[in-house]
Amino acid sequence: MSRRCSAALALLLVAAGAVAADGGLRRTLNRDDYVMVNNLNLEYNLCLHKKGMARIDSQDVREALQAAVDECSGVLENLVQEFDKRRVDPVYYQGVVNHLKTDAVRRQLPGLMMYKANGGEGAASGATAGTR
Repeated sequence: MSRRCSAALALLLVAAGAVAADGGLRRTLNRDDYVMVNNLNLEYNLCLHKKGMARIDSQDVREALQAAVDECSGVLENLVQEFDKRRVDPVYYQGVVNHLKTDAVRRQLPGLMMYKANGGEGAASGATAGTR
């Protein structure tokens, strides 16, 4: 399924206010959920940036970022726990979590590569990327 179709399907689920038949799990996000997701997204991006920058001098950029992803996985685990507490359907929120993870890495990598290419000078501007 293409990204566009996936996005359209997600919007339809939100618009319809769908509730799963199994246990009354939600397949929609309310305003508080979006605030929580945005806050944890910012926390995850900042964690990746800080951990990646701390390793960039001693490792390849991709290895440094992969180590940062491993170290910052707790932020995404917190997001999953929050969704579980709020009784959001795991099938629904796994897409959100996966998107946040891949989007953060995609945004961080170019900034870290530029920083490394410039010999450690200049700002790796990806720190707040994705905070929309």
